[in-house]
This record gives sequence, structure tokens and C-alpha cells, in this order.
Amino acid sequence: MSSPPATAGAKSLTFTEWMICIMAAIGFAFDIYELLMLPLILGPSLAELLGATPGTPTFPLRVFVTVADQFTPTKTIRLIRPKHLCTPVDKNDEGVKNATVHLMCYLGHGRPRTPNSIGVFVRDQFGPARVDRVAETELCIPSQKTP
Repeated sequence: MSSPPATAGAKSLTFTEWMICIMAAIGFAFDIYELLMLPLILGPSLAELLGATPGTPTFPLRVFVTVADQFTPTKTIRLIRPKHLCTPVDKNDEGVKNATVHLMCYLGHGRPRTPNSIGVFVRDQFGPARVDRVAETELCIPSQKTP
């Protein structure tokens, strides 16, 4: 007994199926092109977007600071990375009090953990408010910005 040829029962591809195969091949070729070009364009693109140049120092891995406030005794906070820069603003045409002082805020974790304080009453220029104090996640310190 002989087996039927491998092509027996096979149907040819329709025009739509051929177009799908061609488009998939073009897509794969484009993906390969992107992967080959990525190392050439990634560095300059990131430098332009972030304003960083090769050799810009990274944030050190182990930065610890000792802090204290009215709620907790002295504790140590490990700073992980810069989170945001708060700049002086002119709110409601009141003028900028000190245009040279900025706040640099760092993501951080403290030890020992700070217990939550529920229902702390505060008053500021927007009026009185009741807020909850939770464990710190960032530390903001006055900083000077260079032009």
C-alpha cells in the first residue's frame, strides 16, 4: 500500500490569504529593521528628551538622612531617587517670595515606621482642613537650581 502524495487534498491560497502573508512578512521585516536601528537612535533620543548627556551621574544607591518633626522622634530615611522639583510660583498675582529657592523631592522610606495620625487639623491660606498623616513616602528639601 502506498501513501497518497503530500500535496493531495491541499488547496491553494486565496488572494486574501496571500495578502495576509505578504503583509505579515513586511511587518516582520520592519520589526527586524527597528531592532537593528534601535541602538543607533535610542541614546540621542533619550538625551534630547531628558536633557541628559552621556556621563551624567546617576543618583547614588545608598543615601540616608536623619530627620525629626513634631510627630516623630529622630528617624532615618533612605532616599531612593529624585521624584519631582517644585519651583516657586506667582499665585493669584501675590508675587514670588523667593525665586531662587526650589524644593527637590525624593522618594524615600523611613525607619522606624511612622504611625498614622488620623484627624490632624491644619490651617493655611486656603482655610482650615482636617488631614490624615500617613507614613512618609517622600522628603522635600530646599534646593538651589543652576541655570
